[in-house]
Amino acid sequence: MLLLFSVVHLTWGRSMGIITVEKMSQSGMPYTLLMYPPEIQKEIVSFFAGSGSCQESEEG
Repeated sequence: MLLLFSVVHLTWGRSMGIITVEKMSQSGMPYTLLMYPPEIQKEIVSFFAGSGSCQESEEG
């Protein structure tokens, strides 16, 4: 179930221009860096600034 959930979101994210980059910290811990295009960055900021989600803003 978790794998399917991850694959669906990964596919959607890539279609939106979100890029994942696998990295290694200086201490040897692997992590994933998410790189968002400017349009997505603006939507994220708007959401957390209290404007609501992009779907709500489009509907009215």
